[in-house]
Amino acid sequence: MRSRLILVVFLLMSFVVSAQDLTNNQKLWLSNYTFVKLNSRFSIDNFYVMSYDLHKNNRFGFAQTDLGFNYHLNKKLRFFMAYSNSQFRFLNSYYNRYDREPNSLGYMTFHRFGLGTQHNYKINRNFRMINRVVTQLYTPKLQKYKYRYMHVFTINYRHRKLPFKLRPFAQSFLYYYSGGFDYDYKNEAGEVDPAPPNGLHRYRVRFGFSFKPLPKVKLLTLKAYYGFQQEFNTRWGNDLNVERIGRVTGNVYTDMKFNNYVIWGLQLNLIF
Repeated sequence: MRSRLILVVFLLMSFVVSAQDLTNNQKLWLSNYTFVKLNSRFSIDNFYVMSYDLHKNNRFGFAQTDLGFNYHLNKKLRFFMAYSNSQFRFLNSYYNRYDREPNSLGYMTFHRFGLGTQHNYKINRNFRMINRVVTQLYTPKLQKYKYRYMHVFTINYRHRKLPFKLRPFAQSFLYYYSGGFDYDYKNEAGEVDPAPPNGLHRYRVRFGFSFKPLPKVKLLTLKAYYGFQQEFNTRWGNDLNVERIGRVTGNVYTDMKFNNYVIWGLQLNLIF
């Protein structure tokens, strides 16, 4: 029964991938993850990623540093809190939205604070499943959200006979947005009512594998993956990607466009 369930999960995720056409917006993510175990209960970790827009001649997109502190209740369950500092390529729209200039590096700085929990579950000898739930607060708030709620599901495969301790994996991410900038929406009475675009608005899927290029160096692991992100609207909540008419020009434009893209990723892991 478990094996059949695993097969269904992989088939569904593969179907979702085959249905995408995001080739016009591709990103390269280069990252490093470092995990340090302090004792049986506590650990700290650091994640650093740089993003480049491949479809824009490898233009810099953003750099992000995450610092995390973890409490391990047992081998299966842990709780964590995290702080993130993000440096985004400065956009002209930031002048009006935030009324500020780019920093000394020419970027826009965002801070993020998060709380979450993670549960690990061993399905059988070869398959392991991870569920992760996170609540995040951004300052200053982003256009689409100030608070973001996220669920991450991971399933990986391991077998002692695979070379270089190769471990294929699949991941899905689901995001709920809340507290972004107010926009004009029509309520049930047909009246204009300013409100943020709260709702379930994004999913992300990743497929890849990790391996040990130097099997004798236990702390070193490399990870490579392919993924994609897509935003969407539902019946519950306010819409993104809304067509509006300019008050001055009268031209039709799309507000809060869907941020859809393909990801190619390479990550270096250090586990102490």
